[in-house]
Amino acid sequence: MPAGRLFAAGALPGNGGPSLIYDLNPGTGAVLNSFAAPELAGGGTVGLAFDGTHLFYLNGLGSDLLYELNPTTGAVLDSDLITAGSGNYDGLAVVGGQVFVQDYTLNTIHVFDPVGDTITRTVTPTAATFGPDLAGGLAGATGPDGLIGPINGGNLIAEFNPTTGAFVQGFQPGTGPFLGAAVVDNVIYLGFGNKNAIRMYSRTGAALGQITIPVPVVALGGDGVSVPPPRRTRTSSTAGSRPARRPVGRC
Repeated sequence: MPAGRLFAAGALPGNGGPSLIYDLNPGTGAVLNSFAAPELAGGGTVGLAFDGTHLFYLNGLGSDLLYELNPTTGAVLDSDLITAGSGNYDGLAVVGGQVFVQDYTLNTIHVFDPVGDTITRTVTPTAATFGPDLAGGLAGATGPDGLIGPINGGNLIAEFNPTTGAFVQGFQPGTGPFLGAAVVDNVIYLGFGNKNAIRMYSRTGAALGQITIPVPVVALGGDGVSVPPPRRTRTSSTAGSRPARRPVGRC
């Protein structure tokens, strides 16, 4: 199965229909396939990631279940309850076979091992000149490995080291705020929650154009993976522990 794929979680439809996940052509935005999401999309608090073989989906203001999906049919292959940190999540990424779960209340990123079905550590992104305010999505990249996503209200795009959380580089795209991030073939894709469009940038911030898509999105999935992880047999579980949940309406 090809790794260079772009997925999008559509915004919650106003007609009461199901939330859909779209498999998009990364060059044109054309819909190649679509299927129902395992949960209704939240108001921007959705994470989506692709590891080259499986798709991961989480509604951060829903059940907090991290779903593993067949990327062609949407069938649920496994689900694990994420309980680490605040419980308020809005981004997923895959780097090195690990799933990174963005906690936008604590401004941290929890690392989930999909083989052991457990949270193994927490990364705290840092920067020399600003305090990252994580919100709006997360994506993984390779060559070199990185975590990329909108910060500080979605108007700055930052790249962090996935091991240490150190700030690597960033750029101001001059438009936004953005909602949803993906990396395909080392190109950064950034979605909007209120526009039928996705903007594309290089990792250093050069604008690479825009594609038109059928609906606004709440999350993008595509994580620059090059080698699919080994197949595994998994069972549902609970990962991490946290105090009582504090519902918030932030995207």
